[in-house]
Order: sequence, then C-alpha cells, then structure tokens
Amino acid sequence: MPVFLELAIIQFPIAVIRHCEAWHNIRQNGWTNARISANAKEQDMTLQTIDIDQGKQLIDQNNVIIVDIRDPAAYGSGHIENARHIHDGNVEEFIETADKTRPLLIYCYHGFTSLGAAEYFVHSGFTEVYSLDGGFESWRSRYPVVHLD
Repeated sequence: MPVFLELAIIQFPIAVIRHCEAWHNIRQNGWTNARISANAKEQDMTLQTIDIDQGKQLIDQNNVIIVDIRDPAAYGSGHIENARHIHDGNVEEFIETADKTRPLLIYCYHGFTSLGAAEYFVHSGFTEVYSLDGGFESWRSRYPVVHLD
C-alpha cells in the first residue's frame, strides 16, 4: 500500500473508513476519483467539495456543523472556530445526536481524507455534506483559527 494511503488511514478513525464504501472507491481509483455511491444519490443526499471561500460563506450563515477529523494534537494546535473534533471515541455519538438536516462541513489536513469521511456521513444519513478542498492548511492561510494550546 502506498505510504500516503497508510497515512490517510491513520488520520481518520479506522472504524469509520472500514465501513465506508468510499474507502473501496479510493483504494481502487485514487483520492481524486472518489465518488458518491448510487445509493447516496438515490436518497437525495449530497456530497460536495468546496473551496475555503465557499466554506467561509457557509460558516458565516451560522447553520453549519463543522467537523475536524485530524488527530488530537493538530486540533489542539489550531482549528476552525466552533469545529467539533470527531474521532473513533465520539463518532457514533455524533452521528446519533447531530441534526442530520443541517449542512455538515468536514475538513482534514489537505482535503483528501475528508472526502471519504464526507461520504461516510452521507451514508450515515446527513443530507448536505461538504468536504473542504485544501483542508485546514488552505483555511489557515487566509482565515483565523482557534488554538487550544
């Protein structure tokens, strides 16, 4: 397995990726060709990749749930304001309790791992899911971040 795929597995909770049809698509077709399954399309659920400016506009509308899927140290050293850190220990609770009709904006380091995570959340019943293209690295180049340390 290529090193970048091994690193991607580490970045997002293993249990989530294992259950995600996107993971098969990613392994077969590469990150840039990850696609939405026909099942998600049939259920009128959407997954879109948006740039940081579109992400900022979505956040400014004050109705989006922001999800950070990076490791705890990265989240602590800086994240988008109001972002929830989702990991193996809280992903199931998040899915059970979140309002699935609200827009969901997911980001990782560079916008690759969040594609698979976004598809997982679509399959979990979220109806409007966005993956932040360029991830946190692009975001922090233009917009402010919150630091826990």
